[in-house]
Amino acid sequence: MLIYEFEAQVSMMHFAEVLVIAALLSIYGSADGQVISVGGCPDMSVVDNFEPNKYTGRWYEAERVFNPFEVGGSCITGDYTIEEDNFNHPTGNLLVVHSMTNWLGRKISKSADAFPLDRSSRKAKYLLKYKGSPFTGPYWILDTDYDTYSVVYSCTSVLGLLSFIRTVQT
Repeated sequence: MLIYEFEAQVSMMHFAEVLVIAALLSIYGSADGQVISVGGCPDMSVVDNFEPNKYTGRWYEAERVFNPFEVGGSCITGDYTIEEDNFNHPTGNLLVVHSMTNWLGRKISKSADAFPLDRSSRKAKYLLKYKGSPFTGPYWILDTDYDTYSVVYSCTSVLGLLSFIRTVQT
């Protein structure tokens, strides 16, 4: 009986070690481009003369680093529209809806507002705030041609480097 209990404990310890190693490897494999470091975020170059009206529409996520909202998700999209005031004038903000199919096969969405970091500038630096969240995070568009690709950067513990495309090739 004592030998059986010892073997069971060793087996459970081995299982736990394998589980930890597998978890670490899966994190490593999904963290392309993600860097965890001490200190502030680097100042990245963004699109200088950003044209939000050209950016509107649906974008498909091509690559990403870890994002808790997207764990187990697939077919991730972002739909961008220009926010307008009561007189149908653009406010400078973008309305964002991120959607995906979760691991259960259900489509889920999360809405956000993107506010220009500096309204006197046309730089593609926004603050993104999801509905129901008290937090904002940087949403910087590093590069885009408005038609086929967009590279977005955020230096926070929630978002990371993302790249989007307009069409999905099957």
